[in-house]
Amino acid sequence: MNIIACVKQVPYPDTPASAYGVDSEAKRITLPEDVPLVISPFDENAVEAGLQLKDQTGGRLTTISLATRPADGVIRDLKQTLAMGADEAILLDDPAFAGGDSWSTAHSLAKAIQKVGEVDLILCGLQAADWDAGQVGLGIAEILGLPAATFVTKIEAGDGCVRARCIIENGYDLLELPLPCVLTVA
Repeated sequence: MNIIACVKQVPYPDTPASAYGVDSEAKRITLPEDVPLVISPFDENAVEAGLQLKDQTGGRLTTISLATRPADGVIRDLKQTLAMGADEAILLDDPAFAGGDSWSTAHSLAKAIQKVGEVDLILCGLQAADWDAGQVGLGIAEILGLPAATFVTKIEAGDGCVRARCIIENGYDLLELPLPCVLTVA
């Protein structure tokens, strides 16, 4: 099974609110360059789920990230995914990514995933730990025309499909999706 896990850098969780600013002209929140970035904990869950599936199926795990700041920190975090057990890491680095929204991020990641070639499963964190939008994974699925499930807490690989346990309001739902597909991991 060829698996891709998308990872995003977010501001260090203990960054005080006073470190953030507002660019009133651009109507954007700003963050000083010296605030460290780390992998979103939700995306770490996606990487871990990918590693577990890789162990079960004997497949490959590739991590992919999009740089919105100087790439040094992203490279460090991608190296962390390799140390966790990923087989390959891909960095998309272009100044044009700065200031992008969920849709442009999903579009860029989807196009990179297409270039990777044959992919069975794409994993994303349920949401990013900075803006909590939860849109990129489902955006990738839409752009690539793939089935998707979200709020996934357990994944089992089967014959040409995955079975996903998904959180719903009053418990869990079990879904079976054909491969390739996209899952957002809780």
